[in-house]
Amino acid sequence: MKRFLVGLTAGLLAWPLLVQAQATLRFCAAGSPKTFDPAMTDSYVDHVAHQPVFDTLIEVKRGTDQLIPGLATAWSISPDGLAYTLTLRRGVTWQTVEGFKPTREFNADDVLFTFGRLLNRPEGLGGAYAKAFPNVSPYVVSFGWDKLIRSVEKLGPYEVRLTLAQRDASFLSALSFTFGAGVAGS
Repeated sequence: MKRFLVGLTAGLLAWPLLVQAQATLRFCAAGSPKTFDPAMTDSYVDHVAHQPVFDTLIEVKRGTDQLIPGLATAWSISPDGLAYTLTLRRGVTWQTVEGFKPTREFNADDVLFTFGRLLNRPEGLGGAYAKAFPNVSPYVVSFGWDKLIRSVEKLGPYEVRLTLAQRDASFLSALSFTFGAGVAGS
């Protein structure tokens, strides 16, 4: 009974913080983020701020190196190790704020846009963005994705295929990194 009362008291004392948390993002870092665009920064402070805001295609189970579903619920790798087919999560909604009221859910077009933007390729769904904001993510350059990723194709509304120019054992785990989190602010 004493444990229950302690837990109940702690819960009641924390209630105002929980209510406030719905309107305020708080995080602990060594400084203030310079941007909320995860693709265009290599700052750890920025990435710490991005983690509670953006989702990644693949996640890593906390405390392990095990890859688990994120926005991609399943994936397969072709026998030659060059093609990665991702099945995307359905029902993921975008954040709604004043001035941005999305009318649809996350889908394959968003992955195409993100990779077009990350790779700064004028063709594809990210093309208009790449033309208006010609910039390449610092991690795309350091990971060599500009040369590694040959194509990103939409196979269906919730399925994409990323084809590589050569095998890369780290590619799947790299899809869990924060810089690729621009995929969806869900």
